[in-house]
Amino acid sequence: MTRQIILDAEEKIACPKCKAHFALSEGLSGQAIERHARAYEDALAERKKSLEAQLAAQARAQFETEKKSLSEALAAREASLARFRSEELGLRRRLGELEEAKKNQDLEYQRRLDAERKKIEDKTHAALAEEFSRKEAQFRLQMESVQRELAEAKRKAEQGSQQLQGEALELSLEALLKSAFPLDEILPVPKGVNGADLIQRVRSPSGAVCGTILWEAKQTKAWQ
Repeated sequence: MTRQIILDAEEKIACPKCKAHFALSEGLSGQAIERHARAYEDALAERKKSLEAQLAAQARAQFETEKKSLSEALAAREASLARFRSEELGLRRRLGELEEAKKNQDLEYQRRLDAERKKIEDKTHAALAEEFSRKEAQFRLQMESVQRELAEAKRKAEQGSQQLQGEALELSLEALLKSAFPLDEILPVPKGVNGADLIQRVRSPSGAVCGTILWEAKQTKAWQ
């Protein structure tokens, strides 16, 4: 196996025989130095080429890795954006459903409120009608009671007036009989006793009772 080394041409070396020191360039021919220089340059170029190829491979590998990473990140970002869009659409759809449900709920609430209001109004109208009917019946009963009281008062007034008229007629008749028959005994019938109003005991000039006349005084169109 051939080994290649790099030496400094000005490096001092010692002669193995005389032990004298001299520069390495002085101990080698120009051809050898040129050959070693070309070999060094070729090796250096080969090394450079190898390093460049290695660096290019590393750069390509790093580029591919970064490209793959970026592609994966981009795909993940696109997936996240798609998921976010889907979630946003879902949220918007859910929001629309909630708004629609709220509108329906408000409508149902308004309907229930109207129904309850109508129930209250109907109940209030029924209660007012019942109260009106009750008060109307009470007023009618009161009117009937007042009318009965008025009729009773009128009847009593008429009865009292007739009684007073009857008493006045009896007194007038009694005075008339006493004036016309001064010898006879004219007596009124006591109150509460059924029968005539006046009793006339007929007497002769000597004072003997000849008979009795019963007088009944009436102021009426019909007489029995």
